[in-house]
Amino acid sequence: MKQTFQRYPDLESYLERTAHAIISLVETYSVLSYGCLTLDDFSKKYSTIELITILKKGLWEQDYDKISEIVDFIHSINKEYAEKTLIYFLPLEMIENPRVKFDNLEGMKIHGNKEEIITTYPLSSVEDFLVREKGETIAGAEMKELFPLPPTEFFWNEFVENIPLIEKWTKEYPFQHAANPDYFKAVNRLLYFPRLLYSIKEKGVIGKTKVVYWFSSEFHNNISDFVVELGVSRKKDLPLVNILDVEEKSMKLLDFCMKEILTSHKVKYNGISNLIIKKEDSYDYSRFFMEIRNLLI
Repeated sequence: MKQTFQRYPDLESYLERTAHAIISLVETYSVLSYGCLTLDDFSKKYSTIELITILKKGLWEQDYDKISEIVDFIHSINKEYAEKTLIYFLPLEMIENPRVKFDNLEGMKIHGNKEEIITTYPLSSVEDFLVREKGETIAGAEMKELFPLPPTEFFWNEFVENIPLIEKWTKEYPFQHAANPDYFKAVNRLLYFPRLLYSIKEKGVIGKTKVVYWFSSEFHNNISDFVVELGVSRKKDLPLVNILDVEEKSMKLLDFCMKEILTSHKVKYNGISNLIIKKEDSYDYSRFFMEIRNLLI
């Protein structure tokens, strides 16, 4: 996290004070960070501050006020960071039994001001990988090795599971015109595809800024130029508004990455690109995703 702390000097203190508040108010083994922070890929405009608190026991009703106190405290020290902070409060028993739905064991997820009780282990296989391989302890014991070991081909499995989500994205900006788009969210969504391609090809995870360098060295085409533009936007905390022809470029990036991903698993992609139909002021991806589902059966 060295580069991140150099870029945002106040972030290290925020994390330390947040961890101290947690261990002071709830019975905790460890507080660790993962995701953009530990990939040294954090951006104030684009990123989430992702933390996990490993609890000694499940939460009870009297603990909820303490967690609300933690939320209030981190908002008091830095509201901007607090709004971007996601913290899982997970009992150790839940981590050790990730497939169990508990009736009498509760954890909690907080994101900004929102609090949600959880009774099942919430992390995906990719997140487990990030915690085990890249997680860093902020306070307490080193315990990242206790998180579930991801199954074989978990990057591919998560890609297949996320096809409905990807299709949903194509109905919104930057794949479609929008009157009031969220330019910052759009950059993150678009860089998801080069990073997904990297993960499936290289069996690892790197940050969205670093994946731009990988993509531009691996592929030399107009799509690579667009990815570089996205990387500049993210690195400099700039919105997507300055890039021209975003809907068309987004379509081509999606098509290219899907082709590379599928052919890497020996799935034939011939002619599927033609199923993306350009209309007067939009793109229709319905037949495209229908065919992809057929190929993955």
